[in-house]
Amino acid sequence: MTTGINHVATLTGDLDRLKRFYEEVLGARTLFDLEDNGFRHAMVMVGPESGMHMFQHATAQLPDGPQPMFQRGRLDHVAITAASADAFVEIRRRATALGCECEVVDYGPIVAFNVEDPDGGQIEICCFKPDVDMTAPPPDRAAAAARIVS
Repeated sequence: MTTGINHVATLTGDLDRLKRFYEEVLGARTLFDLEDNGFRHAMVMVGPESGMHMFQHATAQLPDGPQPMFQRGRLDHVAITAASADAFVEIRRRATALGCECEVVDYGPIVAFNVEDPDGGQIEICCFKPDVDMTAPPPDRAAAAARIVS
Protein backbone atom coordinates (compact mmCIF):
# COMPACT_ATOMS: atom_id res chain seq x y z
CA MET A 1 0.00 0.00 0.00
CA THR A 2 3.02 2.32 0.07
CA THR A 3 5.75 3.15 -2.42
CA GLY A 4 8.60 3.84 -0.01
CA ILE A 5 9.91 6.61 2.18
CA ASN A 6 8.91 10.13 1.16
CA HIS A 7 11.55 11.93 3.23
CA VAL A 8 13.67 11.83 6.36
CA ALA A 9 13.89 15.02 8.43
CA THR A 10 17.24 16.06 9.83
CA LEU A 11 18.67 19.05 11.70
CA THR A 12 21.82 20.93 10.76
CA GLY A 13 23.71 24.01 11.83
CA ASP A 14 24.84 24.69 8.23
CA LEU A 15 22.22 23.98 5.58
CA ASP A 16 24.36 25.12 2.65
CA ARG A 17 27.20 22.76 3.59
CA LEU A 18 24.88 19.77 4.07
CA LYS A 19 22.98 20.42 0.82
CA ARG A 20 26.25 20.76 -1.11
CA PHE A 21 27.45 17.37 0.19
CA TYR A 22 24.27 15.59 -0.93
CA GLU A 23 24.33 17.36 -4.29
CA GLU A 24 28.02 16.71 -4.98
CA VAL A 25 28.25 13.13 -3.71
CA LEU A 26 24.78 11.74 -4.47
CA GLY A 27 23.78 13.98 -7.36
CA ALA A 28 20.76 15.05 -5.30
CA ARG A 29 18.66 18.03 -6.36
CA THR A 30 17.14 20.69 -4.13
CA LEU A 31 13.38 20.77 -4.58
CA PHE A 32 12.95 23.86 -2.38
CA ASP A 33 14.95 26.01 0.03
CA LEU A 34 12.69 28.25 2.12
CA GLU A 35 12.43 30.23 5.32
CA ASP A 36 9.24 29.72 7.33
CA ASN A 37 8.56 31.09 10.81
CA GLY A 38 12.24 31.87 11.33
CA PHE A 39 13.43 28.41 10.24
CA ARG A 40 15.29 27.82 7.00
CA HIS A 41 14.62 24.40 5.52
CA ALA A 42 15.18 22.57 2.26
CA MET A 43 13.93 19.39 0.64
CA VAL A 44 16.87 17.67 -1.04
CA MET A 45 15.70 14.87 -3.31
CA VAL A 46 17.85 11.72 -3.28
CA GLY A 47 15.48 9.81 -5.56
CA PRO A 48 12.45 10.44 -7.76
CA GLU A 49 10.07 10.46 -4.80
CA SER A 50 12.30 10.50 -1.70
CA GLY A 51 14.27 13.20 -0.01
CA MET A 52 16.06 14.55 3.02
CA HIS A 53 14.13 17.42 4.62
CA MET A 54 16.90 19.49 6.18
CA PHE A 55 16.15 22.08 8.86
CA GLN A 56 18.78 24.63 9.81
CA HIS A 57 18.70 25.48 13.49
CA ALA A 58 21.41 27.27 15.46
CA THR A 59 20.97 24.97 18.45
CA ALA A 60 21.11 21.70 16.50
CA GLN A 61 22.88 19.11 18.66
CA LEU A 62 25.42 17.34 16.46
CA PRO A 63 27.68 14.51 17.62
CA ASP A 64 31.41 15.03 18.08
CA GLY A 65 32.80 12.78 15.37
CA PRO A 66 31.56 9.40 14.18
CA GLN A 67 29.37 7.40 16.55
CA PRO A 68 29.15 3.60 16.65
CA MET A 69 26.06 1.86 15.31
CA PHE A 70 23.14 1.77 17.77
CA GLN A 71 24.59 4.76 19.66
CA ARG A 72 23.61 7.44 17.13
CA GLY A 73 20.22 8.24 18.60
CA ARG A 74 16.76 7.49 17.39
CA LEU A 75 17.72 7.54 13.71
CA ASP A 76 20.79 5.38 13.27
CA HIS A 77 21.34 5.80 9.53
CA VAL A 78 19.61 6.37 6.20
CA ALA A 79 20.02 3.80 3.42
CA ILE A 80 19.72 5.06 -0.15
CA THR A 81 19.49 2.80 -3.20
CA ALA A 82 21.81 3.67 -6.09
CA ALA A 83 19.99 3.94 -9.42
CA SER A 84 22.36 1.45 -11.07
CA ALA A 85 25.66 -0.37 -10.60
CA ASP A 86 27.39 2.46 -12.48
CA ALA A 87 25.78 5.04 -10.19
CA PHE A 88 26.93 3.01 -7.14
CA VAL A 89 30.52 3.10 -8.42
CA GLU A 90 30.30 6.85 -9.20
CA ILE A 91 28.86 7.74 -5.77
CA ARG A 92 31.64 5.71 -4.15
CA ARG A 93 34.23 7.50 -6.29
CA ARG A 94 32.86 10.92 -5.31
CA ALA A 95 32.72 10.04 -1.60
CA THR A 96 36.25 8.59 -1.68
CA ALA A 97 37.49 11.80 -3.33
CA LEU A 98 36.17 13.66 -0.26
CA GLY A 99 38.13 11.36 2.07
CA CYS A 100 35.43 8.83 2.97
CA GLU A 101 36.57 5.20 3.39
CA CYS A 102 33.63 3.52 1.60
CA GLU A 103 34.38 -0.17 2.27
CA VAL A 104 31.97 -2.24 0.17
CA VAL A 105 30.19 -5.07 2.01
CA ASP A 106 28.32 -7.94 0.33
CA TYR A 107 24.94 -8.54 2.00
CA GLY A 108 23.70 -11.22 -0.41
CA PRO A 109 21.06 -9.53 -2.56
CA ILE A 110 22.79 -6.15 -2.25
CA VAL A 111 26.23 -4.62 -1.88
CA ALA A 112 26.61 -1.48 0.21
CA PHE A 113 29.03 1.01 1.69
CA ASN A 114 28.66 3.69 4.33
CA VAL A 115 29.55 7.35 4.05
CA GLU A 116 29.32 10.09 6.67
CA ASP A 117 27.80 13.46 5.81
CA PRO A 118 29.39 16.70 7.13
CA ASP A 119 27.14 16.66 10.21
CA GLY A 120 28.08 13.10 11.17
CA GLY A 121 24.95 11.55 9.68
CA GLN A 122 25.46 8.00 8.46
CA ILE A 123 24.35 7.18 4.94
CA GLU A 124 24.40 3.64 3.58
CA ILE A 125 24.54 3.47 -0.21
CA CYS A 126 22.98 0.22 -1.47
CA CYS A 127 22.98 -1.45 -4.87
CA PHE A 128 20.77 -4.42 -5.76
CA LYS A 129 22.56 -7.16 -7.62
CA PRO A 130 21.19 -8.04 -11.08
CA ASP A 131 18.28 -10.52 -11.00
CA VAL A 132 18.31 -10.27 -7.21
CA ASP A 133 16.71 -12.92 -5.04
CA MET A 134 15.52 -10.97 -1.99
CA THR A 135 15.53 -14.16 0.06
CA ALA A 136 19.22 -14.88 -0.55
CA PRO A 137 21.26 -14.68 2.66
CA PRO A 138 24.63 -12.88 2.70
CA PRO A 139 27.45 -15.08 1.36
CA ASP A 140 29.32 -14.64 4.63
CA ARG A 141 26.71 -14.09 7.34
CA ALA A 142 29.33 -13.84 10.09
CA ALA A 143 31.18 -11.03 8.29
CA ALA A 144 27.94 -9.16 7.59
CA ALA A 145 26.81 -9.53 11.22
CA ALA A 146 30.20 -8.43 12.53
CA ARG A 147 29.99 -5.25 10.44
CA ILE A 148 26.55 -4.43 11.86
CA VAL A 149 27.68 -4.57 15.50
CA SER A 150 31.20 -3.18 15.07
